[in-house]
Amino acid sequence: RKLRSKLRLAIFIVALVGLFGGGFAAANNLLWPLLTGNQLLGLGDDDAGDFAKMPGINVLMMGVDERSDEVSQRTDTMILANINNKENRLALLSIPRDTKVNLPGYGVNKINAANIFGGPELAMQEVSELTGVKVDYYVVTNFGGFKGIVDALGGVTLDVERDMHYAEG
Repeated sequence: RKLRSKLRLAIFIVALVGLFGGGFAAANNLLWPLLTGNQLLGLGDDDAGDFAKMPGINVLMMGVDERSDEVSQRTDTMILANINNKENRLALLSIPRDTKVNLPGYGVNKINAANIFGGPELAMQEVSELTGVKVDYYVVTNFGGFKGIVDALGGVTLDVERDMHYAEG
C-alpha cells in the first residue's frame, strides 16, 4: 500500500514537472512571438520576436489561486526562470510562497502576498531584491490557464499499469 502511494506521488511529481516544462516550451514557442515586438526586445526587423537571438532573460512565472471577486490573487507558485541562450541553459528557482519579505507600505509579509498588494510588478521587485537578480518579465496563470497550456500541447497521457482501487474511509 505504501509502495502504491509512493508510486502515485512519483507519477504526480513527474507529470507536474513535465507540465511546467511543456508550458514553458509552449509559452516560448507559441506565446512569446505574440507578446514581444521590435521595440520591447531591441531587435532588428529581421529578428523581431526571435527569442533565441536574445543573450539571456529572467522570467518570473506565477500561478495564482482563482477567486472571481479579487483583481489580484496570492501566488500559489513562484518560479524564477533564467534562460541563457549563450550557454544554451535553462535554470529554474522555486521561491517558497511563505518566504518572509518586507513589502513596502505593508511591513513583513509572505512573498505570495506581493501580488495582492502591488500586482505582478511588486512581486517582480520583491523576487529581484530577494535573489539579487533583475527580473525582466513575468507570466501569470491560474488553473484555467494552466489547463489551456496543457490542452494546447495536446494533453497529458498517463499510462497506469494496473487498476487502482481505493478503500474509502
